[in-house]
Amino acid sequence: MRVRPSIVLAKGECLSVSASLDDDRLPVLEEVEKAAVAAFSGDEGIERLEGLKRVLAYNAVYGGLLLSYICGPIVPISRAHIDATIELTEKGEERGLSDGEILRAWAFIYAGEEERGLSLLEGMTVFPVKLGWRVGKGAQVLPVGVEVNLSEDLPRSSSP
Repeated sequence: MRVRPSIVLAKGECLSVSASLDDDRLPVLEEVEKAAVAAFSGDEGIERLEGLKRVLAYNAVYGGLLLSYICGPIVPISRAHIDATIELTEKGEERGLSDGEILRAWAFIYAGEEERGLSLLEGMTVFPVKLGWRVGKGAQVLPVGVEVNLSEDLPRSSSP
């Protein structure tokens, strides 16, 4: 199994938006990788993670663009598969977003106006690294955050 990088793009008071990205320059935190891989074997490893690490692990398992609730028990709320790409840059505006702004952006994304919705969130990534980002030519948002090689990753049957 290979866990692809996930990143928290935006965070409000109780909501966050994260993405699994096709960009190997981003780190995959060891704890997040172990929890995401364990989730495929029925282990509840993700539940042991705290804060935004749990958001990243859920994003790895579910893939795509993920809206999560982060106050109290951290849970994924909604997922979107998008065609828009995300350009990561060295500089970006650090912004304080409200949950209302995040929900407004998510409504556009979910209605198929991906670029419009994402542009409302553009600025500085939140976790695990601080990078600027904007909608544009760059990393694809992956529909799957954990790649499984069926011939290698699944247990083999001992019966003929």
